Amino acid sequence: MERMGCEVTSVASGEEAMAEYKPGLYDLLLLDIHMPGMSGVDVLRDIREDEAQYGFTKLPIVMLTADVLPATRQQCMKYGADGFLIKPVRAQELFDAVSLVLESN
Repeated sequence: MERMGCEVTSVASGEEAMAEYKPGLYDLLLLDIHMPGMSGVDVLRDIREDEAQYGFTKLPIVMLTADVLPATRQQCMKYGADGFLIKPVRAQELFDAVSLVLESN
């Protein structure tokens, strides 16, 4: 992402992602499904609930995972993910997915 000219903030866990999340601060969230502690799916769900409850502007969220099961993708989309990438992700795939999500939001 930095090679694409983006400013990046990294966290190591779902709890850190929720602590860092501030409505309107970020343009996009790349969120790994499997993180220590709180899962990426839980973070996604909690952010979407906050947006709905408090009227926050929707943050575009792209989920990342090595899990290729269709149920995993369906669960992420059910909770409001804007994109879904299976790792390992090539740079062009990431760029395309981010561009698509940002253009549609």
